Amino acid sequence: MDSAAASADGGAFLEFVDYAISMLSSSGGNGDESPGAGPAPARPPWGWAVAQVLKSCCAYSSGVTAAILLSDLFQSWTEQRKSLTAKRKVELTNLLKTRNRRRRLPNTITIDSIHEKNFLSPKSVLEAVVIDVFVIPGTNIYMLTLGDMWSTSTIDLYLHRRYYNYIGQHGVLKKGREVMLTGCCLRTAMEGSGHARILPTEYMVMLLDEEEDEDAMLLAAQFCTYSFSSMMLDENRNNISYSFYARIEKIESLEPFGSTERKQIVLVDNDDAKIKFVLWGEQVLLANLFSVGSMLALDRPFIANYVHNNHEESQELCLEYGSATQVYLVPIAQQEEQVLLTPTQIRSQGSRLSCVPSDHMASQVTLPRDLHGSVDFSKYPFRVARQGRCWSYGVHVWFDLYLEFNKQICHVRLDHIDVNSLKVLLFHNLCGCVVSDQSGGLQCSFCKCACHSGGCTHGFQLHLTIADDSEKVFAWCIGQTAVEFLQISPDEYMELPEDERAMYLYTLQNESFTVAIANTNQRIEAYIEGEKSLPVWEITRAQKCE
Repeated sequence: MDSAAASADGGAFLEFVDYAISMLSSSGGNGDESPGAGPAPARPPWGWAVAQVLKSCCAYSSGVTAAILLSDLFQSWTEQRKSLTAKRKVELTNLLKTRNRRRRLPNTITIDSIHEKNFLSPKSVLEAVVIDVFVIPGTNIYMLTLGDMWSTSTIDLYLHRRYYNYIGQHGVLKKGREVMLTGCCLRTAMEGSGHARILPTEYMVMLLDEEEDEDAMLLAAQFCTYSFSSMMLDENRNNISYSFYARIEKIESLEPFGSTERKQIVLVDNDDAKIKFVLWGEQVLLANLFSVGSMLALDRPFIANYVHNNHEESQELCLEYGSATQVYLVPIAQQEEQVLLTPTQIRSQGSRLSCVPSDHMASQVTLPRDLHGSVDFSKYPFRVARQGRCWSYGVHVWFDLYLEFNKQICHVRLDHIDVNSLKVLLFHNLCGCVVSDQSGGLQCSFCKCACHSGGCTHGFQLHLTIADDSEKVFAWCIGQTAVEFLQISPDEYMELPEDERAMYLYTLQNESFTVAIANTNQRIEAYIEGEKSLPVWEITRAQKCE
């Protein structure tokens, strides 16, 4: 097609523009583009395409072919999408610079891993920041573009309509707002239809920061009027829309009501009054977003009578997650100097450690963290301190620990996973050690205290072979380190059919990692009860290389 023909035949020109747009849409842009790079349009705007075609026609005054026009259009569209993608990545980086680093929740997965596996379990947690809020053209459907601090890519979420009232000029849900969500399902990318997106979920909480003026004003104006005691004394309570602000004291599983799962979150307000926030059925997924010590702001909870384990309704009042309920969360501040010690780091000190605090908390001022929010142990000494830093005599006690084995930081590839050694075990939330089922119930194999199901978390233990250019090493790892290698949570792994588990593990071979590896030949066998033949080498930290 030359410029004279385009001028003479407007119909042919418009037909070519439509054809070019369809070709660019099906191409998906540059193959090097990161998946989920945000709401950069997968389909070029019609006006932009017309302008680019006319520009190319003018540039080739002696005539131009359809192939040349398509080539120019493709190059321009690729550069346009690259620019939009880079802009949004810069925006994400700038937003996250201002965020307080928190300890990652146990079921948290990254946006990069969603794109890599093309899979998202409803039990997974996404800790994210809103990069953009937009409406799908020609609809009234809102979308959020989400990013996280551990990923280079972003992903779009179809927003559930229960959150539409929080969007707008003065709404809480806007660019820069941190959110946590669970109960999500993935709409995978179909051929020629762009990237994967997250389908609507009812289980999203918006994070507030008491240090931010806007958030502090919201909390003061909306959540400081009522207390639990005043609600309980008010006979007209069913006609009032209450808002409460309280600390999470405990998260517990309840006996199922028939086949319906239940959980309760014990809340304590500023007057030290307590009430139970009960979740039913699928709502228990919300508990994945909460942590003990965090502050919960509950807007318009449903008020009901508490149902005991014997299924009898009592006169005790409780709160429930109703259709109009909105949840805000002020996460517990992770003190900059505190980190959780692994048992290997504690026991490696031998006789130098005269006493170990029961909560295994470590402290080091200005200790740097990696992209996963974990402390980088490779260069610095750190200290162990009892939580609250106070013993019974009121004396502040500190212990210096210098980790000799942290000099052994290696860049390796995953050579082999011993499938038969892979176990999903229960770990004690307090000390991180394995929980075993004794005749008297669940008991921690390390601190020997009785445990309940709400105080335990599923975790991995596995043996694997890692290698570099010189040799191979047979090692073992547990907990979060094992999750880093397997790139899947224990709950997600257990949901896979038996035959798919082996196939999934096979796909992980030859992945590259940076690891901290320690010789733990002198170890406390009680830590992994019943294990008498653990490999000499333990991998204490792992991070996937991009």
